[in-house]
Amino acid sequence: AVRRGYTSLRTHVSCEEGLGLDALHALVTLRDEVRATIDLQVFAMAGCPITGSLGARNWDLVREALDAGADGVGGAPWLDSEPASAVAMLVRLAAERNLMVDLHLDETLDLASLSVRTFVREVIANALRGRATASHLVSLGQQPPGVAREIAAELADAGIAVVTLPQTNLYLQGRACDT
Repeated sequence: AVRRGYTSLRTHVSCEEGLGLDALHALVTLRDEVRATIDLQVFAMAGCPITGSLGARNWDLVREALDAGADGVGGAPWLDSEPASAVAMLVRLAAERNLMVDLHLDETLDLASLSVRTFVREVIANALRGRATASHLVSLGQQPPGVAREIAAELADAGIAVVTLPQTNLYLQGRACDT
């Protein structure tokens, strides 16, 4: 990446029950070693579930990852049984720790999956304007154009960056298709 001119990279490291924090520790160490060459951002990717008693261990691990030096809070709350609650928890955690938040949102073709709206409200409520990123947003591409424009305006007004991954998501969402 450095040879190709990259100056900054962000990685999301899974922090979940069964995986622990070994990968996070390795990447935090690497980040510190390459600091003079590249800005490597290490985000603690909360495992699912996040909410409820089943998410307690994953919740503990993401907080431990932040204590261990992760640069920001990540997660895929759309996978949780309570996506709105998971979004709120992760955004509030980032705000409490004065960190950035980058969530994988609505990574599905399901039109009903619009946790991005909860994300916008929580980012505004927790004063994270300019420190929040919404990644994937696949269901947004399935919305009627008027709804998509409305949500895009809400994201812009809230100062939320958007990262799409069209090549990845064409594969992930299309892998069950026969054609």
